[in-house]
Amino acid sequence: MRHIWLLVFSFSVFFACSYKEASAISFSGSEGETQILYARSQKAQEGKIPLGENNTFEYELDLPFEVPEESSLVIDYRLSGLEPLADNKAECIVSFGNGESYILPINFSFIGIEGIPPRISYAMPLQARLIQKISIQNKADNKKSGLLNLERVSIVPKTLGWYKTDELLYLTPFVYSHRYKDKQALYINPPPEYMNKGKINLRIEGLAADSSFITANKSYKYIADNPVLENNIVIPENIFNSAPYPLIVEGRAAVMVVPAAKRTAYEPIPADPGIILVIPQSSWRNPRYELYSWDIFPSILIFDTADYKIQDSMLKRLAFFAEKKGYRGKIVPDAEIEEQHGWNAHDYPAETLARFFNAANKLDFPLNNDERDLEKILATNGIILKDDKTGAYIPGTGAIISVSREISPIELRQRLMVHECFHGIFFLDKDFRTFSEQALARFDPAARRFLQSYLEYSAYDTQDRFLFVNEFMAY
Repeated sequence: MRHIWLLVFSFSVFFACSYKEASAISFSGSEGETQILYARSQKAQEGKIPLGENNTFEYELDLPFEVPEESSLVIDYRLSGLEPLADNKAECIVSFGNGESYILPINFSFIGIEGIPPRISYAMPLQARLIQKISIQNKADNKKSGLLNLERVSIVPKTLGWYKTDELLYLTPFVYSHRYKDKQALYINPPPEYMNKGKINLRIEGLAADSSFITANKSYKYIADNPVLENNIVIPENIFNSAPYPLIVEGRAAVMVVPAAKRTAYEPIPADPGIILVIPQSSWRNPRYELYSWDIFPSILIFDTADYKIQDSMLKRLAFFAEKKGYRGKIVPDAEIEEQHGWNAHDYPAETLARFFNAANKLDFPLNNDERDLEKILATNGIILKDDKTGAYIPGTGAIISVSREISPIELRQRLMVHECFHGIFFLDKDFRTFSEQALARFDPAARRFLQSYLEYSAYDTQDRFLFVNEFMAY
């Protein structure tokens, strides 16, 4: 990979000069702590590096900064006046004094980006555990270059990949655009010593509607309904049994490998619903079910249960309370509904969930362990909230949906996931509910009577207008 200027960062260089003044460049650690980054020369104080000159800029902290494991050092900088650089040889190297070195880019064609972004954040994975001194050495081969303006140095959790906004290009080493078979693809391929030690998520922006991402041990095909739109998805940590490198994503999509957050059993894993269907069950945190949030609608929780029995234990009594003719609003014991069918998939809004647990608590009804776990999950994630005055639950924001691994074949599981996801959107989006009402009003009367009879046969309470419109929309 070729670039245009040589920059050397050294964190072990001895500075002989006696000049030491606070620089204009800020320094912050991964916990938000700040330190003064001192310049060791007058020309280094403002952090403005003329790229057409051979020069060295030196900085240091008062005390060595202890770097957490799995961290990156980020250099924020701006570039200007680079148009004449076409004849220059491009090489920007970042060194940490322990053998680590990186290219600090000022040309971004290697990831398919033309032109100069307004601001660049270059995040370099660290092996060094202490940082105190920074030396930036620039070697130029002519006088026609521009200016590199250093703004900030920070320590962040380790990431790999890139993304771009109107104001920023965030970029790391070990990422480049290259041909894969007959298509352009983005590669992320770090050496073993820089691979992630913990669990990771993938965030992919601008993925083509019919594309693939390929890991070291598996290939996944992503197919979206709309072949025109580009899509943003989250690939959750529990889809990977090991480090996914080399990671290849077809097209010029922006891809970020980010550390997975530490979560309790009551906190969901963000994921695309289609990806949830193929996540290995062996990776679940709880062998009975796994809990997710829809990546683009995070207040919608998705329960994937190991089988119908577990799903029934958590949601069957709720299904009768919420939707079943003759049972709506009632909390009934298991014996009363044991021989009756619940649902193979479920969906409930915050309002219904608050009413259910208020009714159970008012009656001091002996809910089972799975139902009490559901209550804790809903409260933890703000779907139901405790009223400070009454102690009763009030609706928060969001909804839940559920499918089961017992659903077979996979095509039916996919269809039920889509059906339930539409219910989730219906709960959240007033405009979508209005649209559904209007569509039902225009619906053929004979077809409407058929749908109503079908829903009544399935034991839905079709006198509930909200429920009827919701099911009409989803079917």
